[in-house]
Formats: sequence, structure tokens, C-alpha cells
Amino acid sequence: MRMEDLRYLIQVADIGSISLAAEACYITQQGLSRIISNLEKELGVKLFHRTNNHIRLTDVGELVVARSRALDGLYQHMLTDISRLSSAEGRRPVDCHVYTTQLISATLLFRVLSTLNLCYPGIHLNIEELDPPEIADGVTFTPNSVGIISMTTFHEAESLRLNSGKLVFDHYFQDELMLGVAENSPLAQQKLISAEELSTIPLALCNNEAMMIHNLLEPGVEPSVALHVSSYDLCREMISRNRAAGLTSRLRNYYSKCPMKAVPLEKNVTISYGCIYDPATPKTPFLTDLFNIVSAELNHVR
Repeated sequence: MRMEDLRYLIQVADIGSISLAAEACYITQQGLSRIISNLEKELGVKLFHRTNNHIRLTDVGELVVARSRALDGLYQHMLTDISRLSSAEGRRPVDCHVYTTQLISATLLFRVLSTLNLCYPGIHLNIEELDPPEIADGVTFTPNSVGIISMTTFHEAESLRLNSGKLVFDHYFQDELMLGVAENSPLAQQKLISAEELSTIPLALCNNEAMMIHNLLEPGVEPSVALHVSSYDLCREMISRNRAAGLTSRLRNYYSKCPMKAVPLEKNVTISYGCIYDPATPKTPFLTDLFNIVSAELNHVR
């Protein structure tokens, strides 16, 4: 059980709606429902009475929410005291440099950094978004720098470099690239999208997704690109409104506010998520905490 999960519970109780609470918390409705269900399983009680249009707390749910508010207050007091004592002892706030890929930035990064800020009040964060090759070949890692990355099977050269021992890749979760379509699209009923069919579907692509599409098609075949922009949210909006299709995965759907159906592709492409660092640089307690936060966040997607 995480403090963040209890805060989600408090939000649902205050708002009285999982969908509205999910919107306020920048999480999908399915993801928030899963968190509440996991809390109920862990505690062994039913927290809400559910109807078609409304939810309300059970008696034991009222108790759990009240205790959660008290725990959250104590936790915030603890963080304040830690910050005060650290300042009194003359400790400098942690300076951290995070190198990340676009997919990580658009999904779990916000929640990872929010948790990190709670654990390390006053932390100085520098975030730099790069492609996997740029991180693997162009970054010099320091004791408090890390890469939080997503890597597809297209990045074979970077995988070889990571496996050579120059960098360590702590892998926490593996996903599959799929085609994202609107729930009312005829494509949503298909069990598989062939490479030939993929070339005829209007696509909304974000940055290096154009490279991925070319790797999914036969050599010399050009995709039908309706939109190619740097805005991840704009692509998701186009897909959910059935104006185009696009690339997706379990992780993308978990963090997206725009519902869509994920249809498997004929060519299987895996996506690995995790952290990379230089093994020659000692792993600090701060980095260990950061890795644990990333791993715990990805466990919610499983």
C-alpha cells in the first residue's frame, strides 16, 4: 500500500466519482479503478457502494478515508521536519539529472517525480528528453544522474551497447507495440493488423513513431500519414475521435485520458522500460530510491 494510493482514495471520496477523480489526478479511469480495487483486496473490505451514476463510501470506507487523511497529515509533517532538520545540519538538497525518452515523459514521469519530491523535499531536478541512441552514446552519468527510458527492439545497437557492460539497464517491465484505434472504429473488431493493411490506414504519429512505422512495413512501402507532430496528446485525441489510428501499448493506454482499443500487429515489437546508469559510478542511496519508485510505478501497469 502506497501513500499515493491513499491520496487517490481520498480524492474519489471527496469528488464522489471515479471518472472525475481520475481526470483531476491525471490518471485514466481504468487505472484509478484498479488502484481502488487493489486497496479493497489488500484491506479485505468493500470501500464503496457502487451504482450506475454514483458511488458512496461504506461505513468501513468512511473509517479508512478518515484514517488515510490522518496518515497523510502525519506524512506531510514528517517530510517538513526532515527538510527543516536537513537544512539545520547544513545538508545541500540533492541535485539530480534525469535523461528520459518521449514515451516516459508522456506517461509515468510526472508521477515518478511527484513521489520523488515527497521523499526528497527541496530536490533540484534537471530533466532532459532524448532518443535512446542519444542517451546510450552521448550521456556521461554522474552519481545522481540516471536514464529512465523506453527501448523498442528497433534499438538493437543501443541494446548491444547496454549489454556490453558500459551501461547497466535495470529492466522492470516489458510491453508490446500495438495499433491504437477508436473504440467505435471497425478496426477495433480485428484480431490482428497485417503489415499490408497497416500501410493503408491513416496514421497520427508523434516524433520518432514515423521511424517505427517504416520498420513495421515492407521495404519501400510508404505509410499513410495523416498527422506527424511533436504533441503526444494531439495524436491521442485524433485517434480517440476516429480521425486516424496510431501506435499504442498497455503502458500508453494506462496513462492516457483518451480511451482507445489496442489491436495487435502482425510484426511483434517489444518495448522495455527501466533505468540505465554507469556501473563504474557508485550507486547512491538516492538512485536506489529512484529506481524503486520507477519499478513500483511500472508495477501498476502490469
